Amino acid sequence: MASSKDKQKFPSSGRVRVDRNIYREVRSADSVRYKVAVSGQPVQTRTFDLVDEDKAKAWAYGIRADLAGKASPAVAVSARRSPAPARGPVASGAALLGSESNDAGNLEAISVKTILDRYRTVEVPKLAASNRGSVLSRLNILTKTFGHLKLGELTKGLVSRYRDDRLAGLYGEGRSYADRAEHHGLASGKYKSKSAAYYERKRHKARGGSDETAPVRRKKLPSTQTVRHELRLLKLACKTHFDDDSMEEHSAWLATRPFMATALPPPAAPRKRRLSREEERNLYRQVTNPEIRSVLTLALSLTLRRAEVLSLRWEDLKLSESTIKLWRPKGPGGSKTTERDVPLTPDAIATLTEMGIKKRGKIFSVKLTSCTQAVRRAADRIGLSDFRLHDSRREAVSRLNDIGIAPATITVFTGHTSEEVLRRHYLQPDVPLVAQRVAQVFAEHAAKAAAPGRGRTPGEGATQG
Repeated sequence: MASSKDKQKFPSSGRVRVDRNIYREVRSADSVRYKVAVSGQPVQTRTFDLVDEDKAKAWAYGIRADLAGKASPAVAVSARRSPAPARGPVASGAALLGSESNDAGNLEAISVKTILDRYRTVEVPKLAASNRGSVLSRLNILTKTFGHLKLGELTKGLVSRYRDDRLAGLYGEGRSYADRAEHHGLASGKYKSKSAAYYERKRHKARGGSDETAPVRRKKLPSTQTVRHELRLLKLACKTHFDDDSMEEHSAWLATRPFMATALPPPAAPRKRRLSREEERNLYRQVTNPEIRSVLTLALSLTLRRAEVLSLRWEDLKLSESTIKLWRPKGPGGSKTTERDVPLTPDAIATLTEMGIKKRGKIFSVKLTSCTQAVRRAADRIGLSDFRLHDSRREAVSRLNDIGIAPATITVFTGHTSEEVLRRHYLQPDVPLVAQRVAQVFAEHAAKAAAPGRGRTPGEGATQG
């Protein structure tokens, strides 16, 4: 065989299909690799000398027979359908594309539940921990809706009908406050969550009211963004299933399936919810856990996400520099968090000092979901059903902007690399405050114009010679 140095200089040729489940790839000037991929079984590969091509083919067909015996009956029949051909030239790429349709029956028989279950066990652990809960929730509703179907039964019309019915609230509630409710025959008006409705009925009974006269809880509809996430997840689960080594040769077939081209709902408008100072005070009164109150204070002061606040550690605090270090999470899973030093505001410093400065360890011990639920329930009790903990990030960004800090400086807090994202999703100026400042500027300008000696032309009042 050629040396490793010679192999590096030799460009690897594209992989071509020899027969069903068997692929060949030239690796160097005198070596070739054979791959056997039977659905549901581990992929087998082996590299041979080019002069041992006959031995390589014999190995590949033997491995295919062994794997087919372990596979499901449908796959086994498919793998055994083609006998080993007589020795001859390797199939070309065109031949491969032309024979893909022979596998369509087996591919259409794949269960949608199998695809979604694979994404749950293989892909979800790769996600950031803070994102897994929402993805698992979407997988649950997709499995409940489509899990009983085969891939061949998953049509564009079926997915489109799910999209429309989901937006109409027929598959459960969401977080939307859009005025589509009346159009779909649902109760219109301001939405109240189950928790908020419970407390409202309780107050109603405390005032002497009866069940018959208790306020009716209004149903809220899923937002277009919620449905976009679910349909994207369905397509992504299918794509990653076919990107697997044992299925990647069929990815072109998946791309031709009509349901993969189902139109998504239009993107939802960015949220603009601001938290007034009075609402903030009322919210603090309802949060009974002092640790969660501190989390809320830091979120409203430092623009950090909930997971970022809960990841802070005492050893990363530098009070002499008024900064704290934020680290990118380790382990599997992606994260939007970037490693950076975050400036501390006076409110943040006061909160950390009141907690009692320690040498090391996590600053907060509360779990992410517990913190989210506590703030949500506290907001429900005072009628802020449309407030979410993540809204504190927008409020913190906007408050920094309200006191005159430039967006370029605010990105030091948030970690954004683009001011455009900051402005589009988080920056919501206080318009009345802007109006007050504009009026103040105009008043100062008018006062200067009316002052003695102002507004005269050059040389006016000078003694003429």
